[in-house]
Formats: sequence, C-alpha cells, structure tokens
Amino acid sequence: SGYNEQFAQQPGGTGGGANFKFEGSFEDIFSSFFGQGNRFGFENLFGSAGSKAGFGGGDHAGFGSFQFGGDTPGHGQGGGFGGFGGGGPRQQAAPNMRGTRQQQARPNKPAPHKVYVTLEELMEDSTRSVKNAGRITIAKGAPEGHIVEENGARFEIRTRPHALFVRGERSHKSDLYTNVSVRAHDALLGFTLKLRGVDGEWIEEWMESVPPSKQYQIKRKGLPRFEGSSRGHLYVYFDVEIPTLTEGQKQALRTHLQEHGAWDYTEVEAYKKKQRQREEKRKKRQNIKDKTEL
Repeated sequence: SGYNEQFAQQPGGTGGGANFKFEGSFEDIFSSFFGQGNRFGFENLFGSAGSKAGFGGGDHAGFGSFQFGGDTPGHGQGGGFGGFGGGGPRQQAAPNMRGTRQQQARPNKPAPHKVYVTLEELMEDSTRSVKNAGRITIAKGAPEGHIVEENGARFEIRTRPHALFVRGERSHKSDLYTNVSVRAHDALLGFTLKLRGVDGEWIEEWMESVPPSKQYQIKRKGLPRFEGSSRGHLYVYFDVEIPTLTEGQKQALRTHLQEHGAWDYTEVEAYKKKQRQREEKRKKRQNIKDKTEL
C-alpha cells in the first residue's frame, strides 16, 4: 500500500516539464518535504544553528531540494525560498506556513439618510414617516447631525433654514439667533422690543437703549436642550438704522454737542477692549493647540 500519484505536463505546454512522483507512506512524504529532524521537520524547515537546511537551499532535504516549474531537479536557481520558482518561467508564491487567515476589511456603513426638520418641530418629541423605513422618532432639541437608528437604517437629522432664526453650533446648539432693526432715536432713547419666539409666544421687553455690544440675551427662549429639561437662550442682534439728516438738523446737532459736550462712549470702548482680550486669548489657545499637534 502507499501513495503513488503522478502529475505530468500535458503535451504542447510551455516552459520546462514538471514530473512529480511520490511513493511510500505519508510519513515518508512529510519527511521528503520537511526533513528527518522530527515528524513534521520544523527544525529543518526553519533552520538551526550550523544547519543549511530549510529556506534558502542547502544540501539537506527540505524546500531546498523541492522545485516547482524548474528546468532541472534539485536546488532552485537565483535564490528565493529554496527551489520555489528558481530558474522557471513563472514565480511561485511562497506557502503560508503558519496558516494565518487574511483579515477581510470590514465594509463601511452606508451613509445615513438625511431627514430635514424645522425648528418648530424640534420643540417637542415627534415622529416622521420616512420612505422605505416606516416611522422614526425624532427627539426634541435633537442636535444638527444627530444620528437616529431605527428599523435597521440610519438617519441624520438636519435643520431646515428658518426665516427668522439661526441655530447655534457646538455648545450653543440649543441657542437661537435673530436680527431686529431699530431706528437711531429708539436705539438712543429706548424702545419696546417685540418679536415672536420659535414657540409662537410673543416676547415684549422694554429696552433703555441698544447695548454697546448691539446684542441682547433673552433667557430660556431658545430650543429645548437635547436630553435635558431646560431650554437654550435667544440672542437678539440689533441693526441700528441711521437716518438721513438735513443741513438744518446737522447744524442743530453740532450746536447741541458744543453746548452740552460730546456724547459718552465709555461703555462702547470698554466693550471693544473686552472683545480684543477675548480674541487674544482665543489666538493663544489656538497657537498652543497647533504646537501640540505638531
């Protein structure tokens, strides 16, 4: 009994003929492949101190005396893993002796479907019918870009542009911003600020004047905080409308300033100084961050 099978090149083939014949038991076959050091010949396969057996060829049995596709039997020509591919017309890939399995790259998740909502819809928890996915739940105050996973699909919440309000970003994602135009005499002498909030409620507040920052905060009139119990703030930016004066009005104003002194711009200058200091601190933090990332 034993193993005896022959692989012969078919007539008309190209390159050197390869004829392999194995006889004997499986142990003999493994010995002829890997050497006589042990059952599987690992010592001869990977070599040891003072030995020439194993990869790279030599006088001992092993890969050095086993050749695929060579013109002549025996040791491979031109180096490589013993006789693998040496002198033959085509290089043969070295076998994976450790049996490692190549890891397949995980497929990327498909891009989420964008779902557009209005600011008014974000005031309360709501549901939305989505094509091919049934209905999804949208939490109140859901931040821009929030991902909802339902029914085996992913959805990205996006806010539709609003006619009056702009949504804040990052730590201000629950805050809203709007612009209000004010005439110059109202900005100086005082006025009642009137506007309708995102929830439909009318807001009325008396303003002594437009602040030097031209910005005013109305607390708890923004969007609901995501996964919270309170609301963000509403920031009003004032656009002061400058009137067109006649020559008589201009002269009257000059006379008033000469008799009563120039107007006080102390608060305006203090605000500008504070803004410059904030900008300097921001630049320093950015420089430190840039150096750290280098």
